[in-house]
Amino acid sequence: SAQDERDSVVVRLQEDMASLLVSFNREKEQLEADLREEMRKVEKTLFRAEKDHLEELKCVREEHEEMIEAVRDSHRIELDDERAESARSQARLNGEITYLKEAFDTFKKNVTE
Repeated sequence: SAQDERDSVVVRLQEDMASLLVSFNREKEQLEADLREEMRKVEKTLFRAEKDHLEELKCVREEHEEMIEAVRDSHRIELDDERAESARSQARLNGEITYLKEAFDTFKKNVTE
């Protein structure tokens, strides 16, 4: 009868809908699992990139500190050289002053005699 035919169609549609719903849920769960896996990979990659970047910054900082220390050493050496030159100049001047004093004393002594 027509009613049995309609009931049969309704049952098949309900079964098809139930089957589609199960397939949809399975596919949805698989997509969610895939998404979680991709997110985990992205987080891992980001963590690795951040770690590499921090390591690179650390190396750059160490290089800069070495360069700064080299410049400081260079300036220290220049200052030491300048101090040594100044001390030599002072010693020369002291020697010349002593020589002139002695010469003047000798001159004075010769004049008074």
